[in-house]
Amino acid sequence: PLYHFQIQDLAKIFGESSLSPFQRALQHIISFGGNFTLDVAVFDGTQHFEVYGCCVPYNPPSMPGLYRKAPGPQQMIILSFRDISRRLNEQSKFNSMQEAKNNELEKLRILTDVSPIALWYRNDNGRIQYCNLAYAGALDTTINRVIAENRELVDRYGEVSTYELSRRALQQNEKVTIRTHIVIAGERRFLELAEIPIPNSMQTVGYAIDITEI
Repeated sequence: PLYHFQIQDLAKIFGESSLSPFQRALQHIISFGGNFTLDVAVFDGTQHFEVYGCCVPYNPPSMPGLYRKAPGPQQMIILSFRDISRRLNEQSKFNSMQEAKNNELEKLRILTDVSPIALWYRNDNGRIQYCNLAYAGALDTTINRVIAENRELVDRYGEVSTYELSRRALQQNEKVTIRTHIVIAGERRFLELAEIPIPNSMQTVGYAIDITEI
């Protein structure tokens, strides 16, 4: 539906103060031309509008008896308004859900980092996408460096490799486990290593348990 508004009516809705974004943008295009786009909250923030304004040349015809054409170039201000309340509400809900998801992921990260068991996750290319502190500590490095350098926990050519273990797990579509010795912090330890395929993907998760005492 179309409504007839005076500029004063619009100012009451979008900001009467000369310092309001609407008034400042309006005065700017009146003085210098151009256009503007604003997101404005109205009615105590319950609704949001996208306001677009532009200044265009205007040359009204001279019609005797109605008005006299003003000398010199004239301008016309065109304003359009779009209700974006629904879009912003949906975006707000999405942001809240994303924040909740990130909080859950952070809790999971903390949980894995306090675990004495080395844990890791591989992406579709078989690269280490995530590992916990126990994994990085076994290689005497940091988590970021493990991920950046794709450091394997065990990678002995021609003997055993955790990467090859993940390939076998994907080929067989089941958990694959081996036991082998590895030197950690200068001590020879006996580990149980496993790679487990994630259903409907080419990704795997793995773990390493120190069973030296056993």
